Amino acid sequence: MQLYGLIFVIEDCSYPVPLQNVSVEANIVDMITETTVCQTYKNVEQNTIEAIYKFLLHEAAAVCGFEAEIDGKRKVKEVVKEAKQAAKEYDEAIQQGHGAYLLEEQHPDIFQCSIGNITAGQTVVIRITYVTELKHDAETESIRFNDFCYSSIESPSHHISIELNIDGNPNVSKITLAEQITHLEKDLILVVKSLGLDQPRAFVEYDPKMETNCVMLTLVPKFAINEIMSELIFVIDRKSQPYSKISFSKALKHAQEMDANYGGTEIYNPLKWTFENSRNNMPTSIFLLTDGQVYNVDQIVELIKSSEEKKKDNLRLFSIGIGDSVSYHLVESVFRAGKGYTQFVTNNERMDKKILGMLKNAIKPPIKNYNINWTNQILEDTLLVVTNPVDKPTISFFSDNSTPPPNTQTIFMDMKIQQAPFLIPPIYPGARFIVYCILEKGVEPCKEIILSAISQDGPMKLSIPLDSVALQGSKIHTLAARKLIQDLE
Repeated sequence: MQLYGLIFVIEDCSYPVPLQNVSVEANIVDMITETTVCQTYKNVEQNTIEAIYKFLLHEAAAVCGFEAEIDGKRKVKEVVKEAKQAAKEYDEAIQQGHGAYLLEEQHPDIFQCSIGNITAGQTVVIRITYVTELKHDAETESIRFNDFCYSSIESPSHHISIELNIDGNPNVSKITLAEQITHLEKDLILVVKSLGLDQPRAFVEYDPKMETNCVMLTLVPKFAINEIMSELIFVIDRKSQPYSKISFSKALKHAQEMDANYGGTEIYNPLKWTFENSRNNMPTSIFLLTDGQVYNVDQIVELIKSSEEKKKDNLRLFSIGIGDSVSYHLVESVFRAGKGYTQFVTNNERMDKKILGMLKNAIKPPIKNYNINWTNQILEDTLLVVTNPVDKPTISFFSDNSTPPPNTQTIFMDMKIQQAPFLIPPIYPGARFIVYCILEKGVEPCKEIILSAISQDGPMKLSIPLDSVALQGSKIHTLAARKLIQDLE
């Protein structure tokens, strides 16, 4: 079993350093949260140990602060250095008998800190601060927060008691664990309902240190386009036939008899077989349901990307993470490479509504040529491409009209604006859409951010007014930077 927290190794065996106390503070702004986790450990061994700290977090999160304190006297804060130089300085400090810290990303969802010499009886207090997006819950049209949150709140993972409107403030709520437990053996998940969560919003954040603006655009789209004939394939953690009453009954019987104790998780070969045997005469949508972890995520991602290139726009992959031990890195990586989207469900939740939403989106044709107009300023080295318009009505990305309809496009590129992700991910009705843009010093965003694209039923467009109050700080900047890093990865 993988150990997390503060650990030390003796003769290739890992042992935990006892955790004395833990506290979590979360500051939620719209669809993002800044969370600080404070953990206190004590070396109860008789000897000096060299400890390793492993911190598990969502792979989309960005660590923006780290601090370690020894016996309340020596305090160490993070300094960013080139990886090889940092490792060299760490080794030299250890050899000289000094305490040292080396924080590095071992995997996209694990941050590892090599902590130097901890003498017998010493106490270590570690504080990590990270920012992350809140996950959208398609079943309840709410947001999920894997720690703490803020309106109507419930938990699918733990029994909780809730106090709303603390001190008369509707934005402050108090959540208490109803059970007397001394540790959390799984994520504490809160599902929050609040008015207007699905509405289109655009915020700008000004970073006084960098003197830059960063815009965050978010919405849960509502639109209707015509369906197309599609092949739907379900890969359940480990042959396509035309739909009929007989084939449906056979598939249903197989699913009801299926168990989850088939050994380790092997996804690569089943996916490879699925891609090779999918139909060539229609689009294919693949649904991956998994409750486990794998060692070869990068290999699986490359397989998806190469298979997608062969089928061009006729292949999409949707992923559902099930249970308390699922790999967020696996599920998120699969959907990004497969141009679908993802949902998570605990052992205590129903997944039928989430899968039905995915099924409805899987038989809709993909939308193409996404573009967002972030600024009206004329910038140097700008590339502007306009295609010929098609005589079809424009479809709104956010409309209660659920009736499908009976092409102009602008491409804007400039290094003075950095869109994250660079390629806008596919947009689906009912699935939250978030994209960022960092504007260079002196570049101002539009008063209205315009999102446009092309569907088989005609052009699509939405204008979102920019919130008039600019936020101050670096939370949105940090998440945008994390998305840019994912692009590079």
